[in-house]
Amino acid sequence: MKGPTSAPSPIDSRLLWDLVPDGLLVVEGNGRIAAANSAVSAMFGHPPRDLIGRPVEALVAPPHRADHATQRRRFEASPHERSLDEGQVFDGYRGDRTTFLSLIH
Repeated sequence: MKGPTSAPSPIDSRLLWDLVPDGLLVVEGNGRIAAANSAVSAMFGHPPRDLIGRPVEALVAPPHRADHATQRRRFEASPHERSLDEGQVFDGYRGDRTTFLSLIH
């Protein structure tokens, strides 16, 4: 076991990332997915490796993609902290083309 001042190794961090039961994405400033955990795979039906480099709007139902992109760009232009209760509901879009309600924090 590591001491309290030791930083976790990349392997430890990846294990923790994949053990989180909620879907987690890291999205770059250009709107492309940089990382996804295994819970995202269960939610959206895509292996995490297949999501890397894709636009995050690929996970939003087609009728709402343009609105999501606009909101994302607005947030990027003026980032700020949000509390968990300020999440936004959107229609997630699975690989099998079905949708489900999802909450972004």
